[in-house]
Amino acid sequence: MLRSRKLIVAALLLFTIIAPVLLGMRVTHVDARTLDEIQDEIEKQKQALGNVNASLTAAENALKSSQNSLSNAQGEIPRLEAEIAQIQAEIDLNKVQIQVAEETEKLKTLEQEERETRQDSAVKQAYVDWRSEQQVMKALVVGTADNVRAEVYQSQVAKQELNGIEILGSEIDELKDNIDELEGTTTDLETKNADLTNRKAQLEAQIIALRNSVNWSNGQVAGLRSQATVLQANIDQLSAEQKALQDYEAWLLGQGGNGGSQPLSPGQIYFTGAGRELYTGHGVGMSQYGAYGLAQNGWGASQILTHYYTGVVVGQYPASQEITIKYCQGSPVFAAYQNGCMSGGVYYGPEVVERVSLDQYLAGLGEMPNSWPLEARKAQMIAARTYALRYTANGNPNNPICLTTYCQVSYIKSGDVAEMDAVQQTKDLVITYGGNLIEALYSADNNNGWGTA
Repeated sequence: MLRSRKLIVAALLLFTIIAPVLLGMRVTHVDARTLDEIQDEIEKQKQALGNVNASLTAAENALKSSQNSLSNAQGEIPRLEAEIAQIQAEIDLNKVQIQVAEETEKLKTLEQEERETRQDSAVKQAYVDWRSEQQVMKALVVGTADNVRAEVYQSQVAKQELNGIEILGSEIDELKDNIDELEGTTTDLETKNADLTNRKAQLEAQIIALRNSVNWSNGQVAGLRSQATVLQANIDQLSAEQKALQDYEAWLLGQGGNGGSQPLSPGQIYFTGAGRELYTGHGVGMSQYGAYGLAQNGWGASQILTHYYTGVVVGQYPASQEITIKYCQGSPVFAAYQNGCMSGGVYYGPEVVERVSLDQYLAGLGEMPNSWPLEARKAQMIAARTYALRYTANGNPNNPICLTTYCQVSYIKSGDVAEMDAVQQTKDLVITYGGNLIEALYSADNNNGWGTA
């Protein structure tokens, strides 16, 4: 009875997460993170976003308050200006009235002086007339009658002028009182006008301060909105990478992220590990997560490789176009490792050895998701080509390479050749040291690894 060919899938390669930009500060290190670590970072970003949103609300309220105060102050200015203009008009009118009253007073005073002069002249003329008439009439008028007549005449003239003088004096006194009243009113108006002018100046200074406050608040709001946008973008990026990581795990597990087992096609190889070691690979040479992060930061494939392999040269090499592979057919294959180091495995069924195209072999590698940056995948292909050529002694038929984690995981026999673009763009490129192929080892990350190839 044929046994179902199933194998527990537990080895998961995690996407690297470039520490996101927080409030404008870019973190330059590259590190691999677990889903829990990503979730922790998302929670931190959400907390920071909540704090920023709270500050933003306070800043927006302060801005609204300043804008209302500014609007009220600006509306008060026209009212004050109108009141000041009205008072100034009253002051100007009072000053004109004072001038008129003062001129009238001068005229009345002159008229009074003129009447007093006329009174004196009339008395004198009456006396002269009386003396002349006395000489003509001579004895017609006796001494007592002369005195009476002179006194009556003089009294009549003096009485008429005196009445006019008294009227003028009363009018002059009234004018003086009116002038005093106008001057008092003018003084009060000038004081009120000065107070309003001072209040207007204070209000204008307040408007300047409020405008500065509004501008500052606008800057605060804009800055906080920018921070909120950055934080939300970080959360979105982390969530997207978290989703991509979950999707990738589901792709590896083949059960929608729920774990379990799946049938294997002939030649398909899966591997398993435990705990944190699922993310470490064998710990030697190029970090696949590091390559992902460097590619995200604009590094090219050659830069990535020379970063991880000390003193090497990336260039063309007279490589064989075919290699020999071997794999087990018709049975499940188990390969186990712990702490980044291979620790053996068990194989069942017949072993198949055959000759294949090197490009076909490389395109079927299951070492890196094809959704990762092209430069990272190109670096992976160059390292994988170098490893395969060295392992097979440049395609020597007597040196076959396995398709398991003992060598390099390849799904060539399942027809998965999604990496052909990266293969073709790195045609014949290898890594050498002193002209010789290096043992281009690589792993998910190098947290638990040592040395360089």
